[in-house]
Amino acid sequence: MRFIEFFRVLGRTRTSALVTVARLFSYGLILPLFLVGFVLSFRRSSELSRQKWVLIAVVLLFVSVHVLTTAEPRYRLPIEPFMVAFASYFVVRAWDRIRARIDRA
Repeated sequence: MRFIEFFRVLGRTRTSALVTVARLFSYGLILPLFLVGFVLSFRRSSELSRQKWVLIAVVLLFVSVHVLTTAEPRYRLPIEPFMVAFASYFVVRAWDRIRARIDRA
């Protein structure tokens, strides 16, 4: 339950529709892209593998410490730049694959 609480997209309190839409389009969009990019980063080895493992270690350590102690969405703010990096990794890989298919056709 703490893990789910840590990554909660919508808050527990009732807020305005504008705040809800802003949460869905910001963090609600980044979270799935981050998860896919995070998993894909394990599968692909590259020349930047050492730097990639540092990012993975930072994210895993930070998440595990906060899930074990205090799982609140406000404490995920320091790892959101890392989440954006992994989400960007997925978007770039997907774009490269789409472009390669178009070039082959």
